[in-house]
Amino acid sequence: MSYTRTLAAFEWVDVGSDLVMRAMAGWIERFPDQRLSLTDAMTLEAMRESRITSTFASDQDFVTAGFSGTSTSPSSTRTR
Repeated sequence: MSYTRTLAAFEWVDVGSDLVMRAMAGWIERFPDQRLSLTDAMTLEAMRESRITSTFASDQDFVTAGFSGTSTSPSSTRTR
């Protein structure tokens, strides 16, 4: 059973085993040279399936995977 809830700022998508398997095959197994977490792989797959093309992320994995967006590093967000 899948559950999707949309709020003003985001959409919550319940992750089933089918999405986990697609994420494993589509991202982790397909790109073994990348150190993707399962969380990132599932997010990438959900974004791909939803045709989301850009992101705001705190790591480079999303840009490396072909999504456009802004990646921030801890050093660029630190105040002096």
